[in-house]
Amino acid sequence: RRLAELLGQHPDATDPELAQMLHKSARTVEGQLQRIYPIMTGYLDHGEQIRHKRQALIELLSGNDHIP
Repeated sequence: RRLAELLGQHPDATDPELAQMLHKSARTVEGQLQRIYPIMTGYLDHGEQIRHKRQALIELLSGNDHIP
């Protein structure tokens, strides 16, 4: 949850930057994001595949209805 919040607050942050903010390794952050994306996709219930998962998560966190 904290990772998703940080990504929403810092949408341009790289995985290593997010990892540094969380005092975790970049690999841990990458793994956590990979587990978040399927949950997000299920929440959105899109029939089509989401091409830009990271951007879709940022849009979702910002309350924007446009999902890439």
